[in-house]
Amino acid sequence: MHKRLLLSICLLAALTLTSPAAEPLGHWPFDGHLDDAAGSANGTFVGGAPSYTKGRISQAIMFDGVDDLVEVMVPNLEAYTISAWVRP
Repeated sequence: MHKRLLLSICLLAALTLTSPAAEPLGHWPFDGHLDDAAGSANGTFVGGAPSYTKGRISQAIMFDGVDDLVEVMVPNLEAYTISAWVRP
């Protein structure tokens, strides 16, 4: 009985202390363009003109491995998470 009560209290405390999920500040699918699908921080291609190829889902952007990059500016970030599909 005491273990169940202690477990319930710990679970309640953990749920109370976790922050709600935040909406993404940016999402760049690179489906033939550099537009931000979640906001207004559209990307700028540096190193020539962007080249697109078949991706895992729809299209992907192809980099030459020398001087290509996509620059995105999302202001006032103290912490962030980045995820990407990469095919070396």
